[in-house]
Amino acid sequence: MAKKVRQILEEYKDKIVSQIKDRIIQRDLVASRDLLDSISAETTDRSIIVSAIDYATFVDEGRGPGRRPPVNKILEWVEFKNLESNNDKYKKHRDMAWAIANGIAKFGTIKRFDYQGGDFIDYVNDNIVASLTEELQDGYLEDLNNELDVNS
Repeated sequence: MAKKVRQILEEYKDKIVSQIKDRIIQRDLVASRDLLDSISAETTDRSIIVSAIDYATFVDEGRGPGRRPPVNKILEWVEFKNLESNNDKYKKHRDMAWAIANGIAKFGTIKRFDYQGGDFIDYVNDNIVASLTEELQDGYLEDLNNELDVNS
C-alpha cells in the first residue's frame, strides 16, 4: 500500500540530504565537519524528517544580537580551526572565544551573510518542494489506482 509514494519519499530523502550538504559546502560553512556529518533524514509513510546537530539552526538562520552563545562551543571551533589573532589581547584561544562570543552577542552571527545565517535549509526547500509536490501527487494517484484495481 502507498508503494509509489514511499518510493518517492525515499528518493527525495536522499536528494534533500545531498543538497543540504552541498549547500553547506558551497557556502563555506564547514568547520569541524560535525554539522555536515550530522545531516540525516528518515521517511515515514507520509513525510521526510531531516535531522542535524543542535546548532544547525544557528548556522542556517544566524543568531541575532542579544544573548552570548556558549563560549565553550566557540572555543571548540577556535581550537579546531587553530585560529591565530593579530591582537595581543586575544592571543590565547580562550580569549579569542570570549571575544567572538561577545561579538555575536553584540552584532549576531556570520557577518559575510549580513548576520542572517548560512541559508541552507530554506534554499534547498525552495529548490525541491515544487518537484516533490508534483511527484507525490502523481505517486498518490498511481497508488490509489493500484489499490482500486486490487479491490475491484
